[in-house]
Amino acid sequence: MPFLTAKVLLRQPTAARCFWTKSARWNRPCRSSCYVSCKPAPFSRLARLIPKVDIRIVCATNRTPQIEVTEGRFREDLYFRLHVLPIHLKPLRERGRDVAELASCFLSTCAHEEARSFCRIDENALDTLLAYHWPGNIRELQNVIRQSVVLHDGEALEAHMLPDHIVNAKGMCSSPATNPAGRLLWQIERDVIEAAISGFAGSIPKAADALGISPSTIYRKRETWAEKSA
Repeated sequence: MPFLTAKVLLRQPTAARCFWTKSARWNRPCRSSCYVSCKPAPFSRLARLIPKVDIRIVCATNRTPQIEVTEGRFREDLYFRLHVLPIHLKPLRERGRDVAELASCFLSTCAHEEARSFCRIDENALDTLLAYHWPGNIRELQNVIRQSVVLHDGEALEAHMLPDHIVNAKGMCSSPATNPAGRLLWQIERDVIEAAISGFAGSIPKAADALGISPSTIYRKRETWAEKSA
């Protein structure tokens, strides 16, 4: 977290590479600590002046920083101190063949860690992964691959080895009867959120974090869906 990172920078002041995640959700002490540690000025450690340090800071958030600043949830001065070279990453579902490359990388890593024989993903399984919308982005993809590796073994990862909600999503996409244009908005929202929960093995907090909402929002929506489905 930023507060701890600031202390580390003072202990190892010559060079550092820092990755600060969920920056738009930092509390006030974290934001203050981050602001101070990012100040481009000499500082002292144990009475020894450190005139120059080489620190590279990368911040990540799934929220829009400008909106957070406008609505008073993020310090404007800290935003301008960090906002030097902005990079916008599209969600995984909009990155085409990146899904295939990432899945292959995760398969290799997980197969080694779990002592499995997997060395490739067959075409049908790959098409299934590409057809899914990945509301939990890369973390969900990684969890799906690990779950499949833990529960199965073989030379190639096949479609039937993938979790049911991934396989079923492909069928929904290919079926004209499930065209989103013929469904209500809350039904589409329900399917996306429930798919995220399944992707994180039933963990609502992890699914909520991946979707950028609070767990209480999911619990509240589930109650509403139950009433509408009754």
